[in-house]
Amino acid sequence: MDLEVHLVCHNHLRQKMNLKSSSTFPSFISTLTSRQWRVERDLQIQRREEISQKKKQETIEQAKLAIDDFYENYNNQKEKAIAQTRLVSRKFSTFI
Repeated sequence: MDLEVHLVCHNHLRQKMNLKSSSTFPSFISTLTSRQWRVERDLQIQRREEISQKKKQETIEQAKLAIDDFYENYNNQKEKAIAQTRLVSRKFSTFI
């Protein structure tokens, strides 16, 4: 918050609260500032957790796709190797 806005808020609150001395007002402002900071901090933490959870879900989905692709390729190569072995076996058995 810039200084001008802070001073306007400060004066406005003093008038609303009918404060004559400034001794109680700074502690009130300090409490408000602390509360505001805690609320903003909690909101930031919540946003970071949401982003983290979203990234985690995306990573899990990508990992599942990668595993599915791996096994699909593995099974295709295995089937090709089996077919090749059968072909070689047939050719060999015709020579015997």
